[in-house]
Amino acid sequence: MKKILLSISICIVSATSIAQISITQSDMPQAGETFISTTAAVDISIDPSDTGPNHTWDFQNLQPLTSATDTFYSMSDISLIYQLLFSGANLAAKSGFTIAIDQLTLEEVYLIYKNSSAQFEQYGYAGTFDGIPVPIIYGANDVIYKFPLQYGDVDSSESDFALGLPGVGYVSQQRKRVNTVDGWGTVITPAGNFEALRITSVITDIDSVFIDTLNLGTNVTLKSYEYKWLATGSGAPVLQINAQDVLGLPVVSEVSYQDTALQTGIDIPEANQSFSFTFFPNPVSENLVLQTHSEIRPGLEMKVTDISGKCFIHCNIVQPVSFFDVSGLENGIYLLTVGSVSALQNQLLVVQR
Repeated sequence: MKKILLSISICIVSATSIAQISITQSDMPQAGETFISTTAAVDISIDPSDTGPNHTWDFQNLQPLTSATDTFYSMSDISLIYQLLFSGANLAAKSGFTIAIDQLTLEEVYLIYKNSSAQFEQYGYAGTFDGIPVPIIYGANDVIYKFPLQYGDVDSSESDFALGLPGVGYVSQQRKRVNTVDGWGTVITPAGNFEALRITSVITDIDSVFIDTLNLGTNVTLKSYEYKWLATGSGAPVLQINAQDVLGLPVVSEVSYQDTALQTGIDIPEANQSFSFTFFPNPVSENLVLQTHSEIRPGLEMKVTDISGKCFIHCNIVQPVSFFDVSGLENGIYLLTVGSVSALQNQLLVVQR
């Protein structure tokens, strides 16, 4: 009899442990929380379409590369001018994210959010540009999640922002986001096992950039994908995979996971901090513009290689804005690497004519 009861008990616990979850406002980041996100090496075998109900995603063998922290604050903890301009927002995330236009950089950046019972949405950005406080306020907010999040849910939103500084440049973006909760189950990362929902976001951006001093601008439509695994009480995604659209298919460009094992006060060495950059257009046909968002240091390099590792372009970076002629490259997918020995960042570059 004892064996029978024990067997029944185990079955009940097992069924409960894999039950489908729901994500609500309380599972989002809270003021005062700090999250450590570890970027992992991209594995070309990752299949973003691998999902479904009562599913297991095994990413326990991800190889870590760099780590960065994101700290969330109440709006009352940041500048009063931002509190007034972002009326209705209630959460700000301090991040290492920067925006560069020519020789000036938007620094000390906060991502501004509102977390409500209905949805989690971004109101815009706030930072200092050449020492002057500058808000980037969305005309329509980017709704990242609508609550409650449950398996099978589908929703969409449209957002936009514009930033223009006389004599410097102009940046604008129009975005459409379509979210689908397309899986639930257990996701395994180097930090542990989590019962999670998976949310796939298909994002279409129309980006416009013009740099006054260079008399150069571009307008490009980009399609990208975000795959996020959310667990109850996790605040930030326990795993996120980003991909770029290449000829109608998602090609994985970045993998990161919430490294809960590091949330014990251990400092991240300066040499392990992420180096960030942006480039446009992508796809590119002839001329590539690259902007770095970190201090220019000796040893900073840029490489363009194919998937076999063959290097086609290799040069030093000495300015925040650099130009490269890629007209000699054949159509295809390349890996664009920028950084130094201590900190590297990789992005996919598509050459298409």
